[in-house]
This record gives sequence, C-alpha cells and structure tokens, in this order.
Amino acid sequence: MKRLLCCIFILALPLTPLGAAGIFGMGISAGLSGEGGSLGGLARKINHQMPAASADYTAIDVPYMPVFAIEFLYTQRSFYFGLGWEYCTSLLMTPEGSVGGNKITIDYTRFTFPLTIGMSIPLTDRSRFYFAGGLNFSHIVTQVNQSDPTAWTTAPYGLSEEEHLFAEYFYGFHFKTGAEAKVSRNYSIMFEYTRYMGHAKWVKDDDGVAEIIMGVSDFEITVGLRYNLDLAF
Repeated sequence: MKRLLCCIFILALPLTPLGAAGIFGMGISAGLSGEGGSLGGLARKINHQMPAASADYTAIDVPYMPVFAIEFLYTQRSFYFGLGWEYCTSLLMTPEGSVGGNKITIDYTRFTFPLTIGMSIPLTDRSRFYFAGGLNFSHIVTQVNQSDPTAWTTAPYGLSEEEHLFAEYFYGFHFKTGAEAKVSRNYSIMFEYTRYMGHAKWVKDDDGVAEIIMGVSDFEITVGLRYNLDLAF
C-alpha cells in the first residue's frame, strides 16, 4: 500500500502545473458499510458458542450499516487531495440474537478521518473516473448488551456481564475508486467504493473483564453530491 501511495504521488506531480489556482470542493455522501470491521467476526464467534449452551438460540445477523461522509477536496487537473470525516453506526440496524432467553445486542459506532491522494481520468466533458489511496485514523466503540448473561456459561471472550463497552483508536490505509458526473455548473453526483485496511488488535472492556478483537478492515459503497467552485475537468 505504501508503494501504491508513492506511485500515485509521483505520477501526479507532472500533471500539476505550478501557480495554477486549482478547484476547491466539498462532497456529502451516504451509503452502506460492510461488517463494521471486526464486528462480523465477533458476531460469528458468539454464534459459534451458542449451541454449546444447550438452549434455544437465535444467531446474530450483522446487516449492512449506514454510513455518512463529508469530504473537502482540492483538485488541480488530474491530481486531487482530500480530507474527510465519516460516521458509521448500527443505530438503525442493530445486530441482535438470543440464547436461553438471554437477548444479545451489539451497538457499533465508528468515526473515521481519511486523508486521500488520488488521480482522475476524464471520460467526457461532464464526467470522470478516479482512483486514490491514503491514510486514515478511526475511533471505534463497540458495546455488547445482554439481558441475562447467566443463561449460558460458554460465552466467548469473557462476556459475562450485562454490558461490556470496548473503545479503541486505529490507524490504517484505504483505497478508493469512483466516478463523478456533472449535473450543473457547480454540482456533480458521485459514486464511490472504498476499502479500508488495517491490523486488528485485542481490546479490553472498561472493566477489564472481557477482551475482543477489533479492527477497521471494512468496505463501503456511497453515493453523494459534490459542490465545486470551478468544475473544469
């Protein structure tokens, strides 16, 4: 990934004439994120232990979660630089299941700040395709809630209390590809696919009772609207 970023930067330099004013813009988008990094792995681990409780159970299903993003851009010919903010949450689609009358829910929140460098390729006078990569910094909060944790004695990761709160900061890389089409003088619509990559690590809850694996590896698909001061690409 480091080599990819270096290649993008080196290739972009000749395309950026000194003294050019450039284009400033802001994009707002929304879409769906995958399994919330390691959230899917946590749900699968809990599901795997449910049959050992010798009780009726309902497996936890992790749905796609909504994500909202804002990005500020500076573009100069085929080169662009972006700084963004993203919010992903399970608030509207909470993963939940049960075992032996014990209802289990997982609340998930991710705040990510991506720094992106990329290149764009004009398709027509009103549209372009672009690809980019960069670094990102995330804060992830995962909370596991149980109505009656005594209903089973085989809970993984030491999840033995009614509430376990896990929070940690992560650094990682990301790759992005997308397309943009002009709809008016200053506005355009965009479609993006982003892949986040990073190392997962063990994180203890606030009380030091339980420990789970958390990470930021994920993907998301978003659609949005972008405003540019001068959409001359």
